[in-house]
Amino acid sequence: MKQIAKLLMVGVVLFVSSCGSKQQLAIKSMEPAKVDLSAKIVRVGVLNSVEPEEQPKATKGIEGLVAIEDQWLIQQAQNAALEALVSELREDNRFEVELLDVSGNELRKLLNDSEGTSWEKIKTLCTTHDIDALFSLTHFDAETEVSLRKTKMEQLNMMREKEKVSAQEITLETLIQNNWKIYDPVHEKIIDEYAYDQQLVAKAKGIDPIAALRAIGSRKDSLMSKGKLVGNSFGERLKPYERKIIREYFVKGTDNLVKAGEILASGDIDSAAALWRKDAENSNKKIKGRACHNMAVGMEFEGKLIAAHEWATKANQNLNDKASQSYLKELENRLDRQPIVEAQMANLNFED
Repeated sequence: MKQIAKLLMVGVVLFVSSCGSKQQLAIKSMEPAKVDLSAKIVRVGVLNSVEPEEQPKATKGIEGLVAIEDQWLIQQAQNAALEALVSELREDNRFEVELLDVSGNELRKLLNDSEGTSWEKIKTLCTTHDIDALFSLTHFDAETEVSLRKTKMEQLNMMREKEKVSAQEITLETLIQNNWKIYDPVHEKIIDEYAYDQQLVAKAKGIDPIAALRAIGSRKDSLMSKGKLVGNSFGERLKPYERKIIREYFVKGTDNLVKAGEILASGDIDSAAALWRKDAENSNKKIKGRACHNMAVGMEFEGKLIAAHEWATKANQNLNDKASQSYLKELENRLDRQPIVEAQMANLNFED
């Protein structure tokens, strides 16, 4: 639980606001996973349901060579994406993970059937492999646009001296498209659909187009890196994530507010809070409201959301403006999400 507490703690960065009466505080908060899976989902299967690529049409020249290379690279990148997802899921102690091999199985087509998902086939597959949910890579494609332009490049002549010669510069712009789905066979529903597009640009020069293409070298590492990134990103959707929230607090109105602002800029929130507490007893409703608001921000900074909500309520009672009402609503939303975050994080595997 210590590690969970550490991750739930908020961090802080200070910024000077352009508004003279306020400064800004950047607070890091943990948000619920974008995909909240049922606790009953334990055994999961990972499947590549992308239809095998057809042989590229015979194209002469550079475009043909690039198309042939792309076909091989797409398969390598798919494998990298699937392996990255499996690795990400296996690091999460909620799941037991199996990478499924359905080569030649009609399920590939059924998962991508435009007429709808065949739940009976999915249920059969899940029953056969004893899995509770199916993670599927449903689409992965890479299309490369080739462009050439005349340029100059340095080259050693017979005297081993550098000289500029006419050359061709080749640019390969590759658009990579990924689509993923999570199927729940019990409730016959798609839990999550995730689309992620990436771009890869490579350039090189050569005395002719073929030499320029060779100068680019292999794009395998770059494309596999993109595949791993998207596999990891899909897996991370099941985990709580960190978000930065910008809060404003008052630094003008009384000597206490001014001095507290200066103190907080040095990172001493306890001393700043001591001054805010004094102004929270001020007879002037505006001053009292500002001090209560600052206390709410301070409590949120320390991760004490219930106390932050109490102070924000007092601030709104005194200020009664759109800003205080909006902040109070945001804290209420955070409080509503907090139990979900804590439950999700309690299930994750953290090392001491």
